[in-house]
Amino acid sequence: MARAAGWWWAARDAADAVVEPSPPPRPPRPPGDGGPEEAMVAAAVLAPAGVGGGVADREEARAGGGGGLSRPSSPSPSPSPPPSSSAFELPPLLPPVRETLAAVRAVSPRVAEAFARTWAAELLVAARAVPLQALSLPLLPLPWTLPRLLDLQVAPVVAAVEGRGGRGAIERAAELSSGGSGGGGEAAAAAGAEAAAPPGGRKKGRLSFASLPFVLAPSRRRAALAWPFIVLLVSPRLLAAAKEAALAALSPRMAAALPEVPLVLAAVGGVGGVILARLSDVLPFVAWRWFVGEEEKEKEAGGGKKRG
Repeated sequence: MARAAGWWWAARDAADAVVEPSPPPRPPRPPGDGGPEEAMVAAAVLAPAGVGGGVADREEARAGGGGGLSRPSSPSPSPSPPPSSSAFELPPLLPPVRETLAAVRAVSPRVAEAFARTWAAELLVAARAVPLQALSLPLLPLPWTLPRLLDLQVAPVVAAVEGRGGRGAIERAAELSSGGSGGGGEAAAAAGAEAAAPPGGRKKGRLSFASLPFVLAPSRRRAALAWPFIVLLVSPRLLAAAKEAALAALSPRMAAALPEVPLVLAAVGGVGGVILARLSDVLPFVAWRWFVGEEEKEKEAGGGKKRG
């Protein structure tokens, strides 16, 4: 048994000692004979990582059929970074301010002169309007006081725009508002009543609500100004009374639970009062523009009749 084990170990040592002969070395190949595969491998090794030129070289080597190793392409230039937001510049503010100040200085003499004329006209209007308003309170003298109040509305605008001061502005305002009455107050009242009457007609001598301005202000221009003047005169008082009534109607529990309700009511009343006040300030200028336009139309119509 021991002898057989010794033979086995001896045979194994002899087999390990036998060395297989190595194959002879292959002769070096000249460049360009390795075929397209060797060129592709060489281009992939030599191409820089992350540059698209390696793909182009491999395609060129494959198309050339092994025409040698291609030269690695140069990296493409990196794009320039976008401009930073810190380079944003604000537009210059001084030139517009200087132009505005120059324009104000240019018109300041005329503004000062117009302000003096308008101030004097406002004083004369107030001196006449306050007694007329006091006489209008009983409502009986209203047909006599309302036309005179309407004649005074455009006097400040005439003083500021047309350059008339003092009594001249008041006389020009009365001329503008009273002109264009045609055949007098009765004709205007009849025209207004006829326009306001329904198709079935009304009884003769009966006045309607729409013809009331023509009776109180017997002039077409005065009648056109009467309704806006009365509405803007009464609306602020009605709005203030409605706001006070709404605030008084709120219970203490509701005001404590919903404190925004009184605030909303007060804000709506305040904003409404401001809007009505601004409309009252704009009404004289709008009326003056309309009066002047009507006067020009009447002059053109009169000139056409004379030529005919």
